[in-house]
Amino acid sequence: MAVAPPDKQWDVFLSHAEEDKESVAIPLAAALRRAGLRVWLDAHQLSVGDSLLEKIDEGLAASRFGIVVLSEAFLSKHWPKRELAGLFALESDGTNVILPVWHGIDRATLSQYSPILADRLAANTNDGIREAANLLSTAVFKSSPKADTVGRRLLELLNSSCSRTKVREFLEVHSWVVGGNNRVLDRGRFPEFSKEYPGVDFMVTEEEYSIQQTTYFPFMLAKVCDQAMIGAEPTPSVASCVAKFQLLQRKWRKAHPRWRRAHGRLKSLGPEFGEDKLAMATIIAGRRNAMNRAAMISLRRYTAKLTDVSIRSYDWLVEEAVNNEIYYRASN
Repeated sequence: MAVAPPDKQWDVFLSHAEEDKESVAIPLAAALRRAGLRVWLDAHQLSVGDSLLEKIDEGLAASRFGIVVLSEAFLSKHWPKRELAGLFALESDGTNVILPVWHGIDRATLSQYSPILADRLAANTNDGIREAANLLSTAVFKSSPKADTVGRRLLELLNSSCSRTKVREFLEVHSWVVGGNNRVLDRGRFPEFSKEYPGVDFMVTEEEYSIQQTTYFPFMLAKVCDQAMIGAEPTPSVASCVAKFQLLQRKWRKAHPRWRRAHGRLKSLGPEFGEDKLAMATIIAGRRNAMNRAAMISLRRYTAKLTDVSIRSYDWLVEEAVNNEIYYRASN
């Protein structure tokens, strides 16, 4: 796959009809930013009388990719067909830099205006803004140079913000960072998640189809900028995560009478899960540069006393992103 040039101020610009700004452009731009992309939005609202090609060309001058929201409002601008077809002439080096998004239209409708646009693989807001943003961000990162990775964007996020919410939203888009090729449950995509697993940010599921068993690996995010330990004791944020996991263990045992402490088999939570088991929890807490040698020793001693809990730093999460991205880019 050709690589889009990295020397641009923005990752994407978002071109849209003015009627679609509130319903599509603004929430899509926000979702793309949560995925770690630099998004240029306001200058690319299209109105009657604008030249589509001039607007797109202007955007591409400062951005690596152009996202174009194709909707009834967009098509009602009566862009000349030569301009619609000319969008892809801007991709002179073979790189797919025009990324279409369908909003409230189908292939048959779009084909009436431009068969070329209709045949192009596109994101679709019918699948939800979140899923459209996931598809678009994947396309952008796959075409990025090796030096510009999801791991690097995660590190930039951690260095600029102490917000667990921003980190969680980033990982919800790039769930393979914590789960690899396994299925990952999270709060954003599964409304029942918080009720089912209180205190857990992500639940990685590993399937053993031969024995119809699912193993659950909880991931919990503690504070980003705190140390994990204060003296010989965990910080309140880490202690809270540990307590919530231990509560989940107790509830799991109560709900599954056949549970055995040494990772025994568990009675199914639902017919689709087979026989389930709850495995080790991973708590992500603090940064390595905030931990001195004494704190590291205290952390090792503390975790040695815990059952089924591993405590890792957010820098470890960056390393997982770097390692997993090699396989993720190759398989997607």
